[in-house]
Amino acid sequence: MLPELLWAKVPYQKMNMENLGVLYRGAWYIISAITSLSILTIIPRKKIKGISKFGTRTLQVYCIHIII
Repeated sequence: MLPELLWAKVPYQKMNMENLGVLYRGAWYIISAITSLSILTIIPRKKIKGISKFGTRTLQVYCIHIII
């Protein structure tokens, strides 16, 4: 039930959640936003020797995975 609710591919009626489905999904979005903002606050603002150089090349890795 949880994956169907988060993927938003199955109507609330098929999950028997006509009344609370919107509230559950909204709560999930709020929790996700808070988690994302919390992670962003712990990222350091200054450059770190080994990590900063590694981080500049991560977008290339993600783009290659799409092709694979």
